[in-house]
Amino acid sequence: MADEKKVSAPAPEVKAPEAGVKKNKKISQMTMREVDEKLITVKEKMKHFDSRYAKELLKRKESLNLTK
Repeated sequence: MADEKKVSAPAPEVKAPEAGVKKNKKISQMTMREVDEKLITVKEKMKHFDSRYAKELLKRKESLNLTK
């Protein structure tokens, strides 16, 4: 009995994140295009801009417009 080896199920494969792709980006580092894309997704998901995230995106958009 000591010679018996336990056979375990194979471990599930874990997908590694794609190299160089960052999931989240700081608002202060976003470009105007990225801010606009995020505002569109916020509008679709939340239906309004009352969240703090949306307000920060709007501030970033305004600051980018002032620097042009």
